[in-house]
Amino acid sequence: MATDRKLVVLGIPWDVDTDGLREYMTKFGDLEDCIVMKDRSTGRSRGFGYVTFASAEDAKTAMAAENFLGNRMLEVKIATPKVELHH
Repeated sequence: MATDRKLVVLGIPWDVDTDGLREYMTKFGDLEDCIVMKDRSTGRSRGFGYVTFASAEDAKTAMAAENFLGNRMLEVKIATPKVELHH
């Protein structure tokens, strides 16, 4: 099951895109998937994204770390279906 490997990342700086998030997260291990969510109409970052690690261990390591990207602290936690808020 991928549920323990898929993380939601909150607090991503506005100027960081999917590539930037991927680059940061690969220091914890290989990624299967990585995306920064964008606003459909404006194309701007919505400040959060999802990362799926190839291994659950790497996902745990990423969650346990203090994650700073740019000058912001990221909140990294297990992505539960509930997190996908529809505005």
